[in-house]
Amino acid sequence: LSHQNGVEVYPSIGGWTLSGNFPPMAANPTARQTFAKNCAKLVQHYDFDGVDIDWEYPTYAAHGGGPDDTENYNLLMQAIRDELDILGQANNRFYGLTAAMPCGPDLINGIDLGKMKDILTEFNLMTYDLHGSWSPFTGPNAPLFDFPGSPELSVHGCTE
Repeated sequence: LSHQNGVEVYPSIGGWTLSGNFPPMAANPTARQTFAKNCAKLVQHYDFDGVDIDWEYPTYAAHGGGPDDTENYNLLMQAIRDELDILGQANNRFYGLTAAMPCGPDLINGIDLGKMKDILTEFNLMTYDLHGSWSPFTGPNAPLFDFPGSPELSVHGCTE
């Protein structure tokens, strides 16, 4: 039904709860390649238009991340892009690759945006959960503009 109406459908893989699985998988070349191939198989089997990767967040220590995540993220995303391109060549079709991107400067720094702009079809900016019980002070969950005490933690700050 979605394709009949010109709507693309992408499964999102990962998320907050499952992101702890990404660092060890992305660090292992065999596991990384297997994951990339499985992403392409999933897309083909369910006739998806691409896949979204929601790794929250490369280098984030609470999810088992470390400094090697930045390069491993690059390698993982490139492997997925390559597998989707192989599938696309076989089907004469383009498959998208998107990723959930954090907005906080402390989290986005773990991602090589210069590299990602050449690999990803789109960036899905996570312009929510910018403040919460983890914050040292209260603030809006998804502020449109910066406010005192929290520069850059807004939709505007994320896109600048």
